Amino acid sequence: MRHTGLKAAMKFIEEEFSNCDFALLAGSVARNQQTETSDLDIIIFDEELHPHRAGYERFGWKIEAFVHTRRSYKSQLEKEKKLGRPIAANMIHEGIPLKEDERIPLLKKEVKSYLEEGPEPLSKEFVEASRYFIYDLLDDFKDSKNEDEAIYTLNVLSIQFGDFILRSNNQWSGRGKGFVRALNKYNDILAKRYFDSLQAYYKHKNKEPIIKLVDEFYSPLGGQLHDGFRM
Repeated sequence: MRHTGLKAAMKFIEEEFSNCDFALLAGSVARNQQTETSDLDIIIFDEELHPHRAGYERFGWKIEAFVHTRRSYKSQLEKEKKLGRPIAANMIHEGIPLKEDERIPLLKKEVKSYLEEGPEPLSKEFVEASRYFIYDLLDDFKDSKNEDEAIYTLNVLSIQFGDFILRSNNQWSGRGKGFVRALNKYNDILAKRYFDSLQAYYKHKNKEPIIKLVDEFYSPLGGQLHDGFRM
């Protein structure tokens, strides 16, 4: 029998990590947005274990366990601040306690301030590299000889461009569904235009909307950079 998400998560901690310091249930189940294919994302703090990520199937659920120590959690947040994707930070921020501990409120307060600060600002060199590589992809997309080339190039372009939209505005980015939520949270009008421009090609083979959007976004930054670029 498939347990409810919360019950399954609590039983999992009892059976697999009973000696942990504390644990939090995050992800779609914690946000009450679960679907039939949702898994359980659980972040576990245990100073006696080596930090790792592991997959399980228990109680009718797929489970992703993220095991941290205080030191590894701090290191992870430093990495996320540079990458601009607050995976561990969001898990703690939204997490529902599965094993209570007096340190949880302080940890959540710490993470809330961290998220409000935003990611590490992009360097001038990063912006210049984006101007170079995005337009390199855009040229490949314009000149694609067949639909397979165009689709794959657009997929790569859309990920890098979307991430840059958020990062260049000091916003946290994300991966997959996390990116969609982040872009809509930042600017729902821009998000609609971004996804409409992708649909214009996927549905109608119209390249112009995404080309125009890229040009408009990069124009204030100097537009395409090729002559004189060095990395």
